[in-house]
Amino acid sequence: MRHRAGRSLLVLLMAAVATTAAAAVPAYVRAAQESVVRDLLGPGSATDPTITVQLPTTGVGAQVGQPLTLAEGIGRAELVLGSSPYLAGLRTGRTAYAETNLKLTNVGIAEVVTGHLVYQPGICELATLTGRCPAAAGEVMVSTRTAEHYKIAVGDRLPIALGPSADLGRTSKGGGGGVPLAGTTHRPLVVGLFTPKDALDSAWGSQLQYSPVPDPHLGARYWTVDGIYTGTPDDVEKVAGAVVRRTVVLRLDLTTVDDAGVGRLDVALRDVTSGLSGQQMSARSAIPSVIVEIRKDQDAIAQTVPVGAVPLLVLALVVLMVLVAALTEERGPEIALARLHGYARGRVAAFGLAEVLSLITVAAPLGLLLSRLVLATVAGLWLAPGTPTPWSWTAFVAVGAALLTAYAAAAVASRRVFRTKVINLLRRVPQRTTWRAGALEGAAVALAVAALVTTVQDQESGLAVLAAPLLAIVVGVAGGRLLSLIAAARVRQTRRRADPVGVLTSASLSRRPGRQRIVVVVAVAASLMGFSAVAWDVAAQARAEAANGVVGAPSVYRVSAAGPQQLLEGVTAAVPDGSAMGVVRRAEFFDGNVVNVIGVQSDRLAKTATWFGHSDVDLEAIAAKLRPTPPAPSPVSGRLTVSLDATGLDQVPLVVAVEVRTGQRQQTVELGRLQQGLHEYAAEVPEGELAVLKLIRPPAQAEAVVGTLTIKRLSSAAGEVPIGGEGGWQPILPAGVKVGLTGDTELSARIEADGNGDIRIARLHAPKALPGLLAGPVPAVEVADDGWPFMAFATQPQTFTTLGTDRIVPGASGHGILVDVDYGLAQAQDLTGSVDNGTSIVYEVWAGDGAPKDLVDRLAAHGIQVRSSQTLSAYEDRLGRRAPALALRLYGIGALVAILLALGIVLLAVRVGAEQRRYGSAALLVAGVPETVLRKAVRREFVTLLGWPAGLGFLSGVAVAVLLLPGIPLVTTGVTGDAHWQPAPGALAVVAIACLGCLLIALPVAVRLIRQARPELLRGEAR
Repeated sequence: MRHRAGRSLLVLLMAAVATTAAAAVPAYVRAAQESVVRDLLGPGSATDPTITVQLPTTGVGAQVGQPLTLAEGIGRAELVLGSSPYLAGLRTGRTAYAETNLKLTNVGIAEVVTGHLVYQPGICELATLTGRCPAAAGEVMVSTRTAEHYKIAVGDRLPIALGPSADLGRTSKGGGGGVPLAGTTHRPLVVGLFTPKDALDSAWGSQLQYSPVPDPHLGARYWTVDGIYTGTPDDVEKVAGAVVRRTVVLRLDLTTVDDAGVGRLDVALRDVTSGLSGQQMSARSAIPSVIVEIRKDQDAIAQTVPVGAVPLLVLALVVLMVLVAALTEERGPEIALARLHGYARGRVAAFGLAEVLSLITVAAPLGLLLSRLVLATVAGLWLAPGTPTPWSWTAFVAVGAALLTAYAAAAVASRRVFRTKVINLLRRVPQRTTWRAGALEGAAVALAVAALVTTVQDQESGLAVLAAPLLAIVVGVAGGRLLSLIAAARVRQTRRRADPVGVLTSASLSRRPGRQRIVVVVAVAASLMGFSAVAWDVAAQARAEAANGVVGAPSVYRVSAAGPQQLLEGVTAAVPDGSAMGVVRRAEFFDGNVVNVIGVQSDRLAKTATWFGHSDVDLEAIAAKLRPTPPAPSPVSGRLTVSLDATGLDQVPLVVAVEVRTGQRQQTVELGRLQQGLHEYAAEVPEGELAVLKLIRPPAQAEAVVGTLTIKRLSSAAGEVPIGGEGGWQPILPAGVKVGLTGDTELSARIEADGNGDIRIARLHAPKALPGLLAGPVPAVEVADDGWPFMAFATQPQTFTTLGTDRIVPGASGHGILVDVDYGLAQAQDLTGSVDNGTSIVYEVWAGDGAPKDLVDRLAAHGIQVRSSQTLSAYEDRLGRRAPALALRLYGIGALVAILLALGIVLLAVRVGAEQRRYGSAALLVAGVPETVLRKAVRREFVTLLGWPAGLGFLSGVAVAVLLLPGIPLVTTGVTGDAHWQPAPGALAVVAIACLGCLLIALPVAVRLIRQARPELLRGEAR
């Protein structure tokens, strides 16, 4: 080692790299599993760290059981929680409250103002008060914004309704305009006004529901107010006939839970849930489902990370065997002399292998230390913040196993040299391929074919994971054989052409020993690099696509608003520059899948949304297609005159009427009784938009009505209203009604109706079929030429047409439809006269990169409360810390190690036999071969020696990646799919630079041998 310090250092570094890889894999598995826990339960996670305990509801229609007061429920919940020391140690706080429905009664006719009367201990500590906190019976505090809107002051008596009258007709879904005004049942004293210190604090729950604008429906206007808090539980729990809900929320600190604590947490939650059930209480929490997700990811990491290490370990083993074989062959003459001196076989073996085995042994502790550095770097780059990386016994076991494997591989690799005849060792006769080598190559080919066949049939089989390294070895062996044959043939060709550079290059490639090994190593390394680069890029693109499929903009806020129109108007007023937009979405089940209908403000789409694989220009183009030219407007005011030609329709007396839309309300105006023939019908109407022309049936007259009605002319004080033909109208068809529309400038309706339903023909303010960008299949059983039906923003299906399809729709979470929200709401009103504002409708605000920093405050000023938020980058980062990403990233580490090992083996091949190479070059110089020719020959030789197997190996790695990746989860554990790859200057560029770097490092070392080859070497006068 002392006389060959440079080469020994190179061998030591290569052995250290291999040992580092062996030690890092099990440590990486442990750290990755811990990272999953930190990511899903640690600081900044989206997991709700609470246990919600629900006491039996009391009141009309409540569950049967012995009623529990809130105080009793708190005591029992604390008792059950105290029985689990582990959960008690995680406990950080508690929120308990009892609530019942209320209505404000000092409001006008057709006004419905609802809220909740709440008793919640400690709530005053979370608010800034004007006045004082309620303490006695009959005292309440009201939110400042509610007080300002309804002119409530400290010291006022607040007229409210509690009990059954407060439970009926609370929303537009529960009564419409026919709900009678609730009578006053209680007049509590307002002793304070409150403003939350932090409206996003979970302790406020769902009590901050104030809306500054109403939700209109069928002539009524619905308002909501923030919770009204009382000072004693009896004010809530002892209201006669009231539905009372009692809830205890236990808050936990999950940031201290580690991998070992997840199991204890799971058991403790099960025990607490069972204990609460025995106390007449139910518990719900998101934590158990998160634990299931953690276990799935951890199991996947434990299974896939070692599998990902297989190609790397195969490469390390091949490199080790090549290394030992090259070194023992170089020491062949020394081994021969030792045998001639009569050394025993064991002493000869020890003499020949002592250097290599010593270096491998010394590399073991060095590899352990380097693995810690690698793990710390990986943890900082890829794992969840704060993930610990302690020492583990598995790393020592892995290094020990690596050492034993290295010793065995060294013995196998050197066996051939020790069995070679002494005369051949002294003559330095190159080793010839034996039948054993051919048999091994044949076995590798057979195993590779079996692995490929198995991969095609079952990508989850154990043999499938060996397809990449086995195919790379086969490619390397075949490439080496082919290179030797081509080089041998080119020797003859270049000799005939008198090409000295070609002769020297081809002769060296075909005859110099060790070239086959270098080709195999470089091919395996390049294959691993190709596979890793493709897997890295495909997985990164899949995560970006999946993240964009869930989060449709750089920032997405889940908000509450009084209604969809109030959301859109509020966002437009709060952010006039268009850098944020209101989004109305609805999720519906179809054929076992969730389909999201996403209504966006098309004119703001390009400034806010992000669409993976598409540019802002694409978003602008889609926005234009989502909002085609609408039907002509139909403004009316003053005296409206309608000219109708009626044929038939005289079976029962019918009244001609119109509905005029004023803002969000529709007002019905009767024009007169329908007469046969051509007649005009007129009446005064409010200023607004013509919404519906209808024929009103008399009550309890369900006879069939058949005939034709033609609209000839529409006019009012606002001017002529263009009729627009059948394209501008849509019949609303209740059961028993059939209406067929025809006409271009006039509208003719063929009517067949029975039953009690009115005959309504809506004037359209949006296209008949909403243009939608679709991800996934059409969610309809039958698709007609004019569109397909699906539930969206109305209480009945709306009609859609597909303007295009894509793999993802921003924010659709897989299967979804992107539509223009204004058209969607307008069509909903055209069909039903109102917009569905039920629990299935979700409101969001999407913000682009240019959105104002104080967006949350601006939204709050316009009555839009932010409930939660999520960013695209943070969600993509979280996906990057899940099991599939962490497992696939190991291939990136493998590619880096492969580059280092390949570079090392090439440099070693240059240095091993360097002295003989210098002597040969010196002889050629003496024979008259120019030094420039020798340099060109060496450069061409190493370019071929590296470039040929690198190209073959890289292509095989890409091919195997394309074959295997569709069966490998890329984003979510257990979920596979088509792997879409868009080659980009990412990992592929890194691989290309790395290969070029290896070449640039190896070439100067090789060319340097020519500079050291001087004629004096042949006389022994220079070294």
